[in-house]
Amino acid sequence: MRFAAFAAALPLLVTAPLLRAQVVAGRLVDAGTRAPIAAGSIELLDSTDAAVATASTDTAGAFRFDGPGEGSYRLRATSDGYRGATSSSLDLSGTDTVDVEFRISRRVILLDPLVVGAPARRHNAYLQGFYDRMANMPVGRFLTREDVLAHHSVRTSDLLRLVPGVQLVPDQWGHEHVLFRGCAPKLFIDGIQVHLTPMETVDGLVFPDEIEGVEIYRDISETPAEFSGLGSQCGALAIWTRRG
Repeated sequence: MRFAAFAAALPLLVTAPLLRAQVVAGRLVDAGTRAPIAAGSIELLDSTDAAVATASTDTAGAFRFDGPGEGSYRLRATSDGYRGATSSSLDLSGTDTVDVEFRISRRVILLDPLVVGAPARRHNAYLQGFYDRMANMPVGRFLTREDVLAHHSVRTSDLLRLVPGVQLVPDQWGHEHVLFRGCAPKLFIDGIQVHLTPMETVDGLVFPDEIEGVEIYRDISETPAEFSGLGSQCGALAIWTRRG
């Protein structure tokens, strides 16, 4: 019996100058840890590099070939997660058995860095002013779509009730009118000023499930130029709907 060891990471050498055998048996192992590699594929190649026999390694990394005849052969090993490798030549003749330890190295896979990001939120053009003011105005109160959903308000007035300085005053018919510090603000819906009659309220014009955002300026000192002008001494209430 003869023994040969092959390491894929180094030039592959046979331990004896000439191995005479008709059986090739051995183990496929990790070149770094020498741990057995199960379910690896071993091919016996002839002098033209054609595979004349194939075997799979068992749980101990073992494999075996009955020699197909005298001649010069090589072994080729592959396994998931490892670099494939081919041994140096084995010259088979006689009746002895060649015992081989075939060592292959793990494949190193370099992955590109994974960058995870969220796309910038895009708004309809008519809403951009609302989001710009919310980001930059030092005064005023703002309610977003997320605030609307979080409070589950049935009426728009119920949503406004959450803001300090906002008063809801009922009339003789039970309709609640929005006042800022006792004064009726200018009302804008989607950027257009709306003039309410004594019988009308904001609840009759827009419902919470329609609202994308709300701006509340409680007196003239807070009110931006977009909503100022005649009648703005009481501030402004601007409601932006999802329908635009």
